[in-house]
Amino acid sequence: MTEKNECNPEGFADGAFYRKVIDQARDIILVVNPNGDILDANQAAVDAYGYSAAELCLLRIHDLRAPETRDIVESQMNRALQEGILFRTFHLRRSGERFSVEVSSRQVRFSDQEAIVSVIRDITAAVAVETALQESEEKFRLLVENIHTGVFIFDKQRFIYVNPPMYIITGYSEAELLAMNFWDIIHAGQRDLVRDRGLRRLEGIDEPSSYLMRVNRKDGETRWCEVTAMRQQWAGKAMVIGLLYDVTDRSKAEEMLAASEMRYRMLAENVGDVIWTINFERQFTYVSPSVTQQLGYAPQELLYCNILDIVHPEFHAVALENFKRMAADKPSSERGGVFELQLVRRDGSRLWAEISANLLRDDGGRLIGLLGVSRDIATRKQLQEELVRLATIDGMTGAINRNYFMELAGQEMERSLRHRHQLSLLFVDIDHFKEINDTYGHRAGDEMLNWFAGLVRETVRDYDILGRMGGDEFAVLLPETATDAALQIAERLRQTVENSRLAIDAGQAIAVTVSIGITSREDSDKTFEELLKKADVALYRAKNLQRNCVQVETLHYAADKALKQLKTTREA
Repeated sequence: MTEKNECNPEGFADGAFYRKVIDQARDIILVVNPNGDILDANQAAVDAYGYSAAELCLLRIHDLRAPETRDIVESQMNRALQEGILFRTFHLRRSGERFSVEVSSRQVRFSDQEAIVSVIRDITAAVAVETALQESEEKFRLLVENIHTGVFIFDKQRFIYVNPPMYIITGYSEAELLAMNFWDIIHAGQRDLVRDRGLRRLEGIDEPSSYLMRVNRKDGETRWCEVTAMRQQWAGKAMVIGLLYDVTDRSKAEEMLAASEMRYRMLAENVGDVIWTINFERQFTYVSPSVTQQLGYAPQELLYCNILDIVHPEFHAVALENFKRMAADKPSSERGGVFELQLVRRDGSRLWAEISANLLRDDGGRLIGLLGVSRDIATRKQLQEELVRLATIDGMTGAINRNYFMELAGQEMERSLRHRHQLSLLFVDIDHFKEINDTYGHRAGDEMLNWFAGLVRETVRDYDILGRMGGDEFAVLLPETATDAALQIAERLRQTVENSRLAIDAGQAIAVTVSIGITSREDSDKTFEELLKKADVALYRAKNLQRNCVQVETLHYAADKALKQLKTTREA
């Protein structure tokens, strides 16, 4: 940290500064009375909706909502007055265009009236990514026992799965939770709303994916939690998978400023996101109090420190590139931006944050630095990463799934063709696998597949690519590997499996063998599909010969073998 002076920059304590902060923020900020009338809007709202500030103040928040969402506006307003909420919905531009938004609302009190302050972020791009991930055809196989966020899956009747943090948050054991339904743990005042949302989501109706709710613990204590939920197919049925994060401490209301002349200070300092300004030396000139909740620092600790001091070193280049681009004197449509990076909390832990920033000007229009908003997106990143994993990894064996294997194999094939590198493929099948299922049961069959995948990973090289192609068939792609080397790897794998045993219940052990087909890229092969067909032919021949053997299918290998046999015959 750089040494900082105790000072209060002139202009930063009055309403004009906070008006400037609000108007230059990239996020939409609206002030709405309990009846839904818009009292005030910043410049970002004018840009987003296409109305002038005066026109916006003649509208109600109801007028900005997409028609299918308007029936829940009043309930959202009432909840905002009571507790502050975070939810997703759709808004309309003046042109009629719909766009996805994430709304963070909080009740405030001005000198003579109650109001709701809403910070609204356009999340169209993020929703597009989430939608693409949600359309994955892979079944959910959730392996999240060691994260600190509660994870649950439920259908119309009960919880199907809960992870250990759910026991900590709710105070119930796993067995107790699995006998309950999701809304059984919700506070009575919100239970009907949460139940209706969950059922509508199961039916495929679009519902907000993130919102705050009160959870009743087994010991009677009430905890504030943020839930993120989505509909997914699980074992052929529609389920809801969700994340539950205890935000009780974060959700405790801060004391509202009453004086109307402090209105814009209140807006800047009472939203959940961290609002900050930096000069062109990248030193903080203002940090909102919410930085304490997000990063553990008091605002005054960061004044005149370099912003890179709280950015993880791995992301310094990302931050510098974006700050440099934002500081360039370009047309307003090319300035500012939103990007993601990892911040470092005071305790040294990392936090994924979304940074929204824009240029900051003084009263004379002179550029004096950047205005930014930092939003905690840790839960969103965890869910995205898990969805990506589920879309590419076979949940039973840990091998990559067929679709992702074909994608990587196609890339390796192109690289092999471009650089004329050698490329080989093993196609592997567990011999008599159906008999294992019939004799020992499907559970033993699942254990066998997982055990076998582990043997393959131990036998092949780190850079070889293992994929499960379906059932008991696996493929191993061997980059920069000729046929002879591939044959050695395949034979080593065959012997390893033959000499290994899978221990199951009651001290039993199962012995298995494998059949392996090998092929290598030849000049006539132009696509990976051609390579796969030849490997399949070799595997078919291995299974029809005697099983527990390795067969090769390439033109040059067959010719070389025939020449060697002819030479041996002549010498004899």
